[in-house]
Amino acid sequence: MTTPTYTDPADRKLPALADLIEPGCGDPRLLTRSPVRSLASAADLAPPALRPGSEDFLTCPSRIGQRLHHRDGRVTDLQGNPIKNLGGIT
Repeated sequence: MTTPTYTDPADRKLPALADLIEPGCGDPRLLTRSPVRSLASAADLAPPALRPGSEDFLTCPSRIGQRLHHRDGRVTDLQGNPIKNLGGIT
C-alpha cells in the first residue's frame, strides 16, 4: 500500500476501511467489529474492600486557622479548650 500524495486540498478524502487493512488479513468488518459486552462485571458490582485504618481520619478534627473543628460540631483551640463564641456565630 502506498501513501497517497495530495496536491489539491479538495482531493483529501479519508481512505476506505478496506484500503487501510492489508490484503489477506480477512474481512475488514470482522476485524473492526466487536461483540457487545456488558458494562459491569461481577468485580465492579462487589462492594469495595475496606482496608484496616482507612477511615481513621474521621476521628481527627480539621484545623482551620488556630481552631480545631470536630465532626460532632465542637470547636476548640489548638490546646483543646472549647471555643463558645465563633465571631458572631454562637
